[in-house]
Amino acid sequence: MAKDWPDSLSALCNLAHLLHETRQHARAARQLASSLRARLLQPGTDTARILQQFANVVHASRVLDPLGAHSLFSDVLALSKLCPYVSARPDAV
Repeated sequence: MAKDWPDSLSALCNLAHLLHETRQHARAARQLASSLRARLLQPGTDTARILQQFANVVHASRVLDPLGAHSLFSDVLALSKLCPYVSARPDAV
């Protein structure tokens, strides 16, 4: 869903409601981080694409956890290892 931001806004709102009801934020963060690692942290993936998806994850996490009460965004970043990977790339600025 983060990949399709902003087209997936209604689906993200539904997911946010379900996460609020079930208190499964930590599990959602693990799944999202796993998906990011599998899809983006691969040799040959364009840095611009990684950064665009990163921006989409920021937007999506604001919808899923608007108050930051569950630290969803920081959990996803820590679990995905996205920042160290991007900064270590030869085309990083």
